[in-house]
Amino acid sequence: MTDVVRFWLTHQQELVTLVGQHVLLVAVSTTIAVAIGVPLGAFAARRPRLASPLVGIANVVQTVPSLAMFGFLLPVPLVGGIGARAALVVLVLYALLPIVRSTIVGLTGIDAAVREAGVAMGMTTRELLRQVEL
Repeated sequence: MTDVVRFWLTHQQELVTLVGQHVLLVAVSTTIAVAIGVPLGAFAARRPRLASPLVGIANVVQTVPSLAMFGFLLPVPLVGGIGARAALVVLVLYALLPIVRSTIVGLTGIDAAVREAGVAMGMTTRELLRQVEL
């Protein structure tokens, strides 16, 4: 038996607990990032002049190394410090770029004829977004 397997077996309970915490942290941060990123992407897709700066800001956040991001968040009240709150904020910030960019590309890539068909059926802007575009 290798040392790694022996270590896993002797620390099995701790390993299960930490993996569970990790999965929970990723699930919560992904849910928050989707809740923020999809509306931002839909907003940016409707206003092309705002899409470029919004994606640019998300690009800048994405280029900051994760260790530096934790360093930037240390002095921030209510978020800073070392722990799950700071990790949650960093994970949400890093997840925003692909979500926002994918939402913009998805909404701007819809065929105009499909959008016009929804308008011709009498859909409001909100109904069109919810039932056709998303």
